[in-house]
Amino acid sequence: MLILIGLFALAMTTIIPMILLESSTSNGHANASIHNVLYKSEEELRSLIGRKPNNENVNEKKAGDKKLPFNVPDINKKLPKSSDDITKKANKRTEKKPQEISVIANSNNNEKNKQQHQILARGVSGLPMSQTPALEGAEWGHVECDVNVDDMAYWNEPQGTRDQNFVSPFSMQDGDEEQQNNGSKQRKRRYLTFEPDPGGWNNIRMSMEIIFAIAATTGRTLVLPPKAPFYLLGMGEKNARSFGSFYDTSKAAFQKEFEVISMEEFFELEVFPKQNVKEIGIFDFLTDEEVRQLKGNETHKMCLYREGSGNHCENLFMHLRKAGYQPPLESSVNCFVFDQDVFLGQEITDDLKERADRFCGKERTPIYYNQTIHEPQLIHWDSSKVDAKTGGHRLLNHFYSFLFFTDPLVDNHYKRFVRDFLHYKDSLYCAAGKIVHALNNEGKWSSLHVRRGDLQYKEVKIPAEEWYANLKEIWNEGEILFIATDERNKTFFDPIKEHHNVRFLDDYWDVGKLGDLDPYFLSMIDTIIASHGRTFAGTWFSTFTGYINRMRGYLGYSMKDSWHGWLPRKETVREYMYPTGNYNAREWPIGWIAIDGDEVIEHEGVPVPEINDAVGSASKTFQRKVCRKP
Repeated sequence: MLILIGLFALAMTTIIPMILLESSTSNGHANASIHNVLYKSEEELRSLIGRKPNNENVNEKKAGDKKLPFNVPDINKKLPKSSDDITKKANKRTEKKPQEISVIANSNNNEKNKQQHQILARGVSGLPMSQTPALEGAEWGHVECDVNVDDMAYWNEPQGTRDQNFVSPFSMQDGDEEQQNNGSKQRKRRYLTFEPDPGGWNNIRMSMEIIFAIAATTGRTLVLPPKAPFYLLGMGEKNARSFGSFYDTSKAAFQKEFEVISMEEFFELEVFPKQNVKEIGIFDFLTDEEVRQLKGNETHKMCLYREGSGNHCENLFMHLRKAGYQPPLESSVNCFVFDQDVFLGQEITDDLKERADRFCGKERTPIYYNQTIHEPQLIHWDSSKVDAKTGGHRLLNHFYSFLFFTDPLVDNHYKRFVRDFLHYKDSLYCAAGKIVHALNNEGKWSSLHVRRGDLQYKEVKIPAEEWYANLKEIWNEGEILFIATDERNKTFFDPIKEHHNVRFLDDYWDVGKLGDLDPYFLSMIDTIIASHGRTFAGTWFSTFTGYINRMRGYLGYSMKDSWHGWLPRKETVREYMYPTGNYNAREWPIGWIAIDGDEVIEHEGVPVPEINDAVGSASKTFQRKVCRKP
């Protein structure tokens, strides 16, 4: 009897925790992590304990390795015979060309991957399901592709039931309905038009995220700018694009959040006089000659930033600036605060004002969303001037460090909105997924973003020797390095190649079928791939680097696995910091940490396993600093 009791105690204190850890690190989707195992119910834990460990799928861990928040396809598991040689060489720092490495689509694992993909926690960024009621009814996102690359997705689709039924407290109020000719009442339609940021793509994306979040919060119909070339993404009519080229705004769930229409639809519906009737549009701000010119040049459909062109974008935006209301905000000198009491004409409470002041900091003046901003039927956001001192209203900031919601439930809802809806189209994730899987099949790999082009901050454009010297200790010996870069002369990286096998996007041209895609979208594929490296090091001041770090946060990677190549800012992103100072120089973890919960949590999750009773149930500790809902 004593022997049996001893064996039972040994099982409870040693064997079962080992099995749990084994299960948490088995091969599969990103979120089959220790966080999920620790936060399972007693019944689920019993089921896990009774499951035979799958030793074939456990990666051999070397000294100094950092465990990914999710598990990539294991290169040591048995592959089809034709790939055996590739696998053996990959374990010996292969010199085989990446184009020759096939993407191994193991159909037998598709169902297993699908099941693991249902787990919604996100590594150190996540919370136990008991603390995430917003995730009830949600499913992990799916990437439409000819192979299974769902492990690329960081978003939920569909969102949880609560998010699907969410109604913004700032979108409707008494008096927002107007009488129709037939006696019925209809919601008064308010619009938001805007001009894209004049900078590069990631500056445009940041501004767009703010605009989309404002439209969703205020219940306005968002009017997308007409197709036009974006800076550094080609010139002329053939390169004219809309935001719909990058994001799928047509999905029913997206349109349920708020209505999105084109500039052409807006002008035909509300601006141009109706044909063969006396009725005019509700926005009567154009003369007959201006209507004729806009229609003749079709500037509301497509415009160019070309001097002397009849369809110059300025010929459209100058009218909207006159017709629309511009809120008195600029993202470097203001923050935009949404508080329900202020919106309803009441005073903000002292504790919420203190939180808003902390968010805005000493350098920014808070502007509260109130009836003055709510009432105009048309808001037009003018980004033509980039300097706040000259009356500019540029939105060069992150949505979560410019918009502040005093209610954490509302704040986290819109952080999930951006995560779940404003991600690139499936075609880009499909190509990136194939390349990530090919890299996984080569062995362990880390990623870098080395900005060399038009970045105005010359001090961070360091030689490759410095990149290697500053970062060499974060990489494993012989580890593959994937480099996302705008440097065309790849010999620049020769000093790094002396120590590591280096990979670039064009090494996987055939694997990702990149020739089938718009060449100006390739940098976005670079972003997706780099977000999946074991470690990541980027360029300080670069919003491209910043977005990679945010995507890693969405996936559940720890901040401690990210660096910058420039020595003075090498460690900057590795510790939690509240947004302050030069906001757009980096991304801030408040944008992704624990956003599926109902509190603002200012620390990565630190789960602590503890077996404390005879049935093997696990207590759960999630160490964090919280700002509780008032």
